Amino acid sequence: MKIIFFFTVMSIFSNTSFAAEENAEGCVVILTDSEGLTAPNAQGKTGFGETVHRHIRQELPEFSVYSKLVGGSNVASWSKGGPAPYEVTTIENDGRAVNQNGFNVPNGEDNIPIQSIEGQLSHCNSNGPKILLILAGANMLWDGSGASSRNRAFVERIRKAGFHCTWIGPPNVRISHRAPADWLRKYTKLSGAVPGSSNYDRVLEEQVDSELSEQVDQSGGCHYISSLASTDINKIGSDGYHYPSTATNAWAQKLIPSIDRDLQRVIHSPNTQTADGLQSNPRFLGAAGNNYDSDARGE
Repeated sequence: MKIIFFFTVMSIFSNTSFAAEENAEGCVVILTDSEGLTAPNAQGKTGFGETVHRHIRQELPEFSVYSKLVGGSNVASWSKGGPAPYEVTTIENDGRAVNQNGFNVPNGEDNIPIQSIEGQLSHCNSNGPKILLILAGANMLWDGSGASSRNRAFVERIRKAGFHCTWIGPPNVRISHRAPADWLRKYTKLSGAVPGSSNYDRVLEEQVDSELSEQVDQSGGCHYISSLASTDINKIGSDGYHYPSTATNAWAQKLIPSIDRDLQRVIHSPNTQTADGLQSNPRFLGAAGNNYDSDARGE
């Protein structure tokens, strides 16, 4: 799959591409896989990543926001970097979006470099709160036995870079249609899912969601937000894996209250310092009257 959510010309891939505002009160870096991309021919609609980017820019105008949406990305690719295999969208702080096609896309380019996690986080030059929002998991559903240690090591790299982290899990997909046979046998037994039942895929996904949450939402790690209750499998595209932009926009809108709460936790935390060493001023994220029920784990 081309999947984080989970946001360049040569300048786009250099640190100078981000209108890094040293005077910004803080910064947010958004990384997603293809689930966060705006689908082609979206007719003016925005997908998950762009919707969240615009929201944070509106709610935190004092913060810088940089987004990199990379089709086919996962923890392994974010860990080492390399050429982009599929679509890439970069959204700068001023809202400019640049779309490119990697080497696996017809007429795409084979030299679009994607930086490792440290390179992506270096786009944040503020001395204030630093926050990573990552959408990843759909390209990791049947990772091998080393997945747990790799995911934990990845989270530790984020922490060492001085970033607070919110990790958004993958949406509902028709996992049984694409999973390798050996993986399917293992997780059918592990989860207790019943092949052929109406909730077969959902039970499999809940097992994977629980494992991913445990691996990344550890002490000092990333706060995990599940997407399963916020995505409707009946709205999924014909490939059984990607949602149209209208559906991913709706998904983003459902999770924005949870994302806002995580941003508030960081900004309001006594341990969060601004560039001048003073605690950040309290601020309210989200329109008045929002219902902040969420799917966030660990609430």
